[in-house]
Amino acid sequence: MGASMKHTQPVGLPAGIYFHLSNSQYHKDPALSHSGMTQILVSWQDYWMRSCHNPDREEYKPTEAMKFGDRSGHLLLDPKSFHEQYSTYGRAGNKHGGVYIEAGVYRKLEESVEAVLEVPRAKEHFTDGYPEVTIIWRCKATGIMMRCKIDYLRTFGAIDAKRIKAMDPWTIGRAVKDQGLDIQNAIYLDGITAGREWLREMKPKDLESFAVREGVALDWLKAFRDEEELWFRFLFQRSTPPWIWEFKELEDDVLLEGVNAVHKAKLAFNAGLARFGLARPEMGTGVVTKVSSRHVPRREYEYE
Repeated sequence: MGASMKHTQPVGLPAGIYFHLSNSQYHKDPALSHSGMTQILVSWQDYWMRSCHNPDREEYKPTEAMKFGDRSGHLLLDPKSFHEQYSTYGRAGNKHGGVYIEAGVYRKLEESVEAVLEVPRAKEHFTDGYPEVTIIWRCKATGIMMRCKIDYLRTFGAIDAKRIKAMDPWTIGRAVKDQGLDIQNAIYLDGITAGREWLREMKPKDLESFAVREGVALDWLKAFRDEEELWFRFLFQRSTPPWIWEFKELEDDVLLEGVNAVHKAKLAFNAGLARFGLARPEMGTGVVTKVSSRHVPRREYEYE
């Protein structure tokens, strides 16, 4: 009968490109994501606790700073959807109510977005594309279903917006390390490549139907499908006024670390699934091991 279902990655959404998938649907899907990879590189237990396999997973509760960052990105990437979802003081609110945002907070959101869009070369990054695009695909090497949600997808690449405390190189570098942005960069490039391949397998009539169903321009889909250029850029913006920002690309050696980490995470995922299945894993083994001298820092003594 083969492997037990509890030791097999559950079936989720089929491979493809989704232009209107909600955050709730996205996070409920069992495909492996960037955040899942960063957790599984710590331990299978860390991954499982935060995954959709945990029936007692705590509901995600963003801080006010996180809410501001999410809303700033939403207003930047998809202002029409933002004003449909939120009601702001002094503007026509959502006819169905919407989430109220206090006037002072909304003004700060506007300022953070205007700081980017007032620069023509920056504004060009957020035109002729689509926000919040999900790509789901199967890794050919491991058979694992993967997923990513791209902030803004252009025909030739993608952009992801990040909020950060400071704009110096060391703060950005720590964010890359702590948040696994090198892993994100690597997996998103894989996702874009897989999305293009998925479109290339479509017959012309199926592609036309897909464009109509998703509300996407057919010419744009064809351009994305046929594009050979591939890049990924981060928009880092300071989380406090005056909202300084900068576009960044990872150097090849940094990206290579991300590629290697993705490979290790996939191996760890399959190993963890085979060993623990989808049930709650034990948090220890009971096996006694030794602490290596390699891991204990030496004391320094001063002799008189």
